[in-house]
Amino acid sequence: MITIQDISAFESMSTFIFVMGIVAGSIFPGIFRAITTAISSHYTMPSRIKTEDGYLYRFRNMYVPLDKRNALRSQAIHKYKESRIKENL
Repeated sequence: MITIQDISAFESMSTFIFVMGIVAGSIFPGIFRAITTAISSHYTMPSRIKTEDGYLYRFRNMYVPLDKRNALRSQAIHKYKESRIKENL
């Protein structure tokens, strides 16, 4: 026979499971979406494309030749270093 204490314990347990389901349901889809986006962008946007003139390389979702990519990359690194120096002052 089920006692009142058993019903009370079942109610509190089911409430806990319901709340944890809501919490987990709000956290995990965001994580899974971020992972699948990162994996799919690797295949949908390749880092290098072969053309008749050579290769185009991806830099910040733009496809540019290698020399321009290297220039943009060094410029971005320089800008980042300057911002880090300003933060430390």
